[in-house]
Amino acid sequence: MDAKWRNSAGRDGEAGQIRAPGRAMGRLAKLFVLFVSLTGLGTWGCNAYAATCTSTAAGGNWNAPATWTCVGVPVVTFPGQTDNAVIAGPGAVAVNVASRVNLLTVNSGATLNVSTFQLRTYGLASISGTVNFTGVSASRFYLGVTIGAGGVWNNTGNSTMSFRGGGITNNGGTFTAGTGIYTFQTAAQAIGGTSPITIPNITVTTIALTNNGTLTVPTSLAGTGSLVNAATGTLNIGGTSAITTLTATAAGNTVNYNGAAAQTVKATTYSNLTLSGALAKTITTATTIVNGVLSMEGTATASAVP
Repeated sequence: MDAKWRNSAGRDGEAGQIRAPGRAMGRLAKLFVLFVSLTGLGTWGCNAYAATCTSTAAGGNWNAPATWTCVGVPVVTFPGQTDNAVIAGPGAVAVNVASRVNLLTVNSGATLNVSTFQLRTYGLASISGTVNFTGVSASRFYLGVTIGAGGVWNNTGNSTMSFRGGGITNNGGTFTAGTGIYTFQTAAQAIGGTSPITIPNITVTTIALTNNGTLTVPTSLAGTGSLVNAATGTLNIGGTSAITTLTATAAGNTVNYNGAAAQTVKATTYSNLTLSGALAKTITTATTIVNGVLSMEGTATASAVP
């Protein structure tokens, strides 16, 4: 007797089942594997449908076909959300419309200008050239930003920035953050690299932001998340530290309150704590612990409260 297909309805709230004979199931499995391979749904770590667009020597506006040479599938005239963009130079590329892209690469000697239109990068943004933010664009970065040697991040427009993953790595570049708020959210992230990073206003929402390098926050460190100062981290706080959680227990790390105005030291446990700058630093003695070195520098004075 031939094997037969069988159908059983699921119970309330559950999916039913379709049972096929052994050979038929084998053929279905092979077809499914073939389908996954062809459509790029397997765990390949890349998008099967992505063009790579490289800017021409003349540069131009982001949405102008003459600005780009694009290869790959599907055929596009300028990069979109699933495509990769390479700013090759020497001509600058201007983000003149709200733009979304997967991987963004700015080569040495190349320039990307972002004014008031939002730029979103869903893959890593690698900067060896110059990126100028000249207006309030509220740009978003979903897998972070890496600035290489000679790279320039220049936020003269004081735009807010949103980082949804990855964080910021500065390996020999120039990082000018501007005064806009940099918000770190959605997924755990890190700040680090071989060069220091200064961001006047940081908000960490829900997630943990880890500092592996030298991070200076001159104005405000805030948010409902946590900042973790790793063993290799130096955190300079020049203003307020209203962030919900500051974790600074890793052996060897240093937190330095270096503001020119009076400051309140975040009540937590520190490995090394430095009080510098000027005026009074107020410490809550009952809940502030220093496991390593407590240092006083400059003209700062300390006052304790219970």
